[in-house]
Amino acid sequence: MADRTAPRGASRMRGRRVAAAATALTLGVVVPPSHAEPSPQPQDIKAALGYMCTLPAGSTGPAQVRVSTTLPETAAVGESIQPGIVAVDVEIPEQSVVPLLGEGARAVTASTSLTIALAQSRHTAEAVWTGDGQAPAPVPDAGPLTVTASGEVPSVTAGSPGDLTFSAGNLSLRLTPLTGEDGQQADTSVTVNCTPDQESSEIAAVTVVETTSPSTDPGGPSATPSADAGSTPSATPPSPEPRRQKSTAAEGGATGAPPCAGDRTVPQYLVAYATGFSNVTKLKGAAEIPVSCARIIQGPQRPVFMNGKLHLLQDSFATLDHQGRPATPPAEATFLSFGFMPTTATMQLEQMPLRTDDQGNKVANVKSDLRIDNAFDGVGQTVITMDLVLRITEASVNGQALDVGAQCRTKTPFTLTLTGNAVRRGGVFLPGSYTLVTGGPLTGEATIPAFSGCGVTEDLDALFTAPISGSPGYVKQIQGAPCASGVPVPDPRFCTSDVQPVDIPKPQR
Repeated sequence: MADRTAPRGASRMRGRRVAAAATALTLGVVVPPSHAEPSPQPQDIKAALGYMCTLPAGSTGPAQVRVSTTLPETAAVGESIQPGIVAVDVEIPEQSVVPLLGEGARAVTASTSLTIALAQSRHTAEAVWTGDGQAPAPVPDAGPLTVTASGEVPSVTAGSPGDLTFSAGNLSLRLTPLTGEDGQQADTSVTVNCTPDQESSEIAAVTVVETTSPSTDPGGPSATPSADAGSTPSATPPSPEPRRQKSTAAEGGATGAPPCAGDRTVPQYLVAYATGFSNVTKLKGAAEIPVSCARIIQGPQRPVFMNGKLHLLQDSFATLDHQGRPATPPAEATFLSFGFMPTTATMQLEQMPLRTDDQGNKVANVKSDLRIDNAFDGVGQTVITMDLVLRITEASVNGQALDVGAQCRTKTPFTLTLTGNAVRRGGVFLPGSYTLVTGGPLTGEATIPAFSGCGVTEDLDALFTAPISGSPGYVKQIQGAPCASGVPVPDPRFCTSDVQPVDIPKPQR
């Protein structure tokens, strides 16, 4: 019997939910790393299954379920078998849509919990693959409704040779309808329980082979698997430390990253590293923007129908941080003043306070819009706006130090607008896409104003205005995957033990 539950509430800050699962065979179920190396022999798993589901009124109705992922064809005893991202598509017949969602549903969000039966020889166990919908699925005026949920799932380790089979079992589907022109969430969600309508629902098999160096584990393989679907993973990997890049200046990489600790008290809090290049048009060259810390507070997502399409809108706030100040770390740049004087300067971008509205409220400087074309496809755009001042703290000409003073800076602030685009196909974002919670490339242009206040014993304003200020220069920033520090248990794949970002990006031209 289906049950109606309370609203799901705000969406998760990250679309990277990891399923809890059972131990098996010796089935060690562990959280997969964020960028695990792919298997050298992957097999694409695409299974189509029939299910029978219990509807809210107590009747039953069919559903077609498609499960897709990747698995290695072979694995060694004791080797981690890591499925790829698991996507579960559920097609609900037209006659069941209204009994499930009620009248007036314009779109629906979905989450799934799929039981997977694991079997090898006489040993059996269960795992649970869970997933969330990346975006609401529009409810069609006629025909079946298809919802998609996807997510990362734990790995499995087999303790003996032989074929390890994966079979789909019971499915729990939670649906939350969105109603009205403004895409408001309904007061209740509905949970639908479904069972396979065929005896055999095997979706994949992995051949496990003996290694040349058998395990020295004194306990040996478990003869009787334990199965506790509510258990935590049997082994939890240590929190990875940030990938401190140690490339030299000649290699063009960053040499490290400043501290960037998140806030554990604010649920919507993200911290991320960003770096990139800014073209200096007059010099026909580019200056590297050092690895910088960005602090982001996410706003709620607002489903809105515009021009016949469902859009997810989100307003957020992003602020730079360096040693408690809204700035990038200082960085050294060399250029030719007046076309012939080699000048070296230490520069720093300082962010101005966020703009405010007429009531004195801070105005969001991150605007995100994801258009939902169908259950699998869509396009998104994020626009980040910052008002900045460029400061110069030290300088030398031909190796001779200059006293630039403490007030050498652009005469006025300038606005840097960066845009990141995302394309979603088949339920996943294509490479090169940018979203606030995954990171990626951002591009824009900036026009640098003239400098003022430079020099103590002499006026040095023109020394910096001539080569740097003027026509717009192209800017390309790369944001790393952020750490969601405000969630109850920060993900160790993206956060260090002291909730700093793991991902330190490299600048790209």
